[in-house]
Amino acid sequence: MAEKKEYTASQKVLDAEAAMQEQKKTKPGEYTSAYETSLKQVMDRILNREDFHYNLDGDALYRQYRNAAIQNGRLAMADTMGQAAALTGGYGNSYAQAAGQQAYSRQLDSLADRIPELYNLAMNQYRLQTQSLQQKYDLLSGAQQQEYGRYQDALAAWQKEADQLWNIYTDARDTDYNAYRDEIADWKWQQEFDENRRRYNQQWAASHPAASAVQTVYVTSGKKKTEEQTGTKKNSSLLSSLFKSMGK
Repeated sequence: MAEKKEYTASQKVLDAEAAMQEQKKTKPGEYTSAYETSLKQVMDRILNREDFHYNLDGDALYRQYRNAAIQNGRLAMADTMGQAAALTGGYGNSYAQAAGQQAYSRQLDSLADRIPELYNLAMNQYRLQTQSLQQKYDLLSGAQQQEYGRYQDALAAWQKEADQLWNIYTDARDTDYNAYRDEIADWKWQQEFDENRRRYNQQWAASHPAASAVQTVYVTSGKKKTEEQTGTKKNSSLLSSLFKSMGK
């Protein structure tokens, strides 16, 4: 009896499997954001930002105004005292000093009037800085979302290609294996047919010992025929029984 052929994948199946394995190597890695560190830094600055408080002495604009007020006050005091001295014949007196001090004080009082304005300027600057940080965070967040969207698109495209290659591979594998199953079925039929033919010849030889040496049974491509070299009539009933038992 011939040995059964073992299944071996065809080159088409092997090529499809190799393409599928090679494509797996191109899968995008885990998503990592190029903006994560910057986002965290900006968020920390927003969350840890101190509440607004106004330090008058720490305001550079206030110091500039104060220096100008002091300078202007001194000039005004000197001018006022000079004018007062001229009215009294050029001699200094308490009146001139008092007038000069009043002129100096008026310049410093004008500085005090600017404090609410300076406070509002500082408050607006604080708000603008906070708003700027928020805008920067929003900008970075939007860039990160676009980056992640591109990653998702690349991953989806990879998965689509992977699914296509998998379908190609499974189709080739199933077609290949089904062909093998058909071949095995044909092989089994041939084995059964050969075995029934052997039994038939054995039975025929047992019942026709004198003619068994000259009779030959031929089977070609699953079709049955017999020939008697001696010219004697074949035993058709045995052949008919043989092929009926095989379902052919």
